[in-house]
Amino acid sequence: MDVSQPKTVVVTGASRGIGRAIAMTLADEGWLVRGLARGDGDFDGLGAHPRVTCARVDVAAEKQVRDFFASLKAEGVQVDALVNNAALQGGEPIGAQSLADWQRFFSVNVTGAWLMAKHALPLMPAGAAIVNVGSVASVAGFAERAAYCASKHALVGLTKALAAELAPAGVRVNILCLGSFDTPGLRELARSRGAALADYAKRQLCGRLGDPDEASAACSFLLSERNTFMNGALMAVDGGLLVKGAHG
Repeated sequence: MDVSQPKTVVVTGASRGIGRAIAMTLADEGWLVRGLARGDGDFDGLGAHPRVTCARVDVAAEKQVRDFFASLKAEGVQVDALVNNAALQGGEPIGAQSLADWQRFFSVNVTGAWLMAKHALPLMPAGAAIVNVGSVASVAGFAERAAYCASKHALVGLTKALAAELAPAGVRVNILCLGSFDTPGLRELARSRGAALADYAKRQLCGRLGDPDEASAACSFLLSERNTFMNGALMAVDGGLLVKGAHG
């Protein structure tokens, strides 16, 4: 990208893990990054980057999303790209899961991405791009993760529908389907299930966990001008997890 004319990208779930890696990679490449997160953390130093501005926004709260984009409009900011990374992870047996828990997964993982796209679009020019961050759970099923899998499958449908709808306006929409990466979220999930990170590494053909920078590199490509012929596509960066699952 021509750093003399920096473009603006909005990244949700940017305070840690994959989202933070995406925000840092894009900022290092010359993007002006607006990093969003819901929690009370410190963005793990992300805001110290000279091309990153951090803000507290709950993607499932429409007023917060609408107000955020209204503030960008007031600043005269054009949104050249959107990365919908914010998501809830985890799960439990369906008999133990409450309706409220089920709905929360969809509220963040699907409705959040829909709200961000809806309110970003008036600020997006032709040539803009959206990347939804999905998972191998967007195309496969995993025991005791019904809400997570169903919401990530729904994100694929949203991606394809938006790609078809926004193509005439010159906006591309793709989905990045990730395997197991060494992130705080995976470590928390492993602890909750009494598992070791090595157990997740063994599930992938590569025999290791992914590095968040490997996910951010793929996201960077999907947003870049090197990639103008992918639209409504799924890109799997999963260490071969899906292939290994299919072949035992």
